[in-house]
Amino acid sequence: MKFCAALITGGRSSRMGADKAFLDWHGVPLWEAQLEKLIALGPETVFVAGRGEQALAARVAEIARLHPGVELRCISDPPDENCGPMGAIARCLLAARAPLLVLAVDLPLMTAEFLRARVLERGVFLRGASGCECMAGLYAPEMLPALEAAMASGDFALHRVIEAAERAGLCGMESVSDADEVFFMNVNTPEDVKTVLRIEKQRARA
Repeated sequence: MKFCAALITGGRSSRMGADKAFLDWHGVPLWEAQLEKLIALGPETVFVAGRGEQALAARVAEIARLHPGVELRCISDPPDENCGPMGAIARCLLAARAPLLVLAVDLPLMTAEFLRARVLERGVFLRGASGCECMAGLYAPEMLPALEAAMASGDFALHRVIEAAERAGLCGMESVSDADEVFFMNVNTPEDVKTVLRIEKQRARA
């Protein structure tokens, strides 16, 4: 299946106290570690969607030279936008005009293997204990009008768009096992970072 991917890096990181896209993750900025996971899946294009002040373009161009088979493109959020990740996803989906695998920068325990087996190959979103996992799923091009309509109405809840798409047959939805919930642990605070690092070590020893 031809598809594109999008790494969403533009969160404000207010609870972290620093931009979580640039957290050190085993010696590299977290956004670069996440980008490599998407590149490994073989998309036609990977969009890196974030705030202009993150100034990612130069480093993205360097990474692109190491992966000549994949196009890498930066897409910047408008400076006055305040709709969470929905705007970034809609812009990437418009540019892709193909199924779009979305990954949030703050899911460091997510793996390329899990994305391939559970999301990409099955064409689904996953539902965990806290509801639909909107930031690691496959968005169909046909979902773009609903995203645009939601933004126009001021409703920025991605899960409602995804659930409506499921009812319309535009995407699938499957449950996440208790064991797989770990892949969706995000880092919003310094304490979250300590927690995911501890879990990572535990999983490596298992």
